[in-house]
Amino acid sequence: MPLGETDDPLVQARAWGEEYEQDRADPHAWIATLVLEVKATRTPGGLEQWSPGEIDEVVGGYFASHVLLDPEDAPHVVPTTQRLLRWLGETGRLPADRVLAL
Repeated sequence: MPLGETDDPLVQARAWGEEYEQDRADPHAWIATLVLEVKATRTPGGLEQWSPGEIDEVVGGYFASHVLLDPEDAPHVVPTTQRLLRWLGETGRLPADRVLAL
């Protein structure tokens, strides 16, 4: 679902998460969906703007203090987020040069 097809950022995040899960053979794709949901609802830039500070806020701040993960899943948060960001660039959801800067 392209950005803008819904005004609800959570619906948008979940739609992108489903697309990511379908496109990637990533056993931790569910983490990507959580990252998208947190990014869409907890940062001022929503899904349209990603900055290193917002990624740190989502992964290092919100995930660390609010998301309960099994200990064996925790090491997969950062690599899954990296794969998600590459996918966002590959699909045109984020400009490729922006993804490289992140």
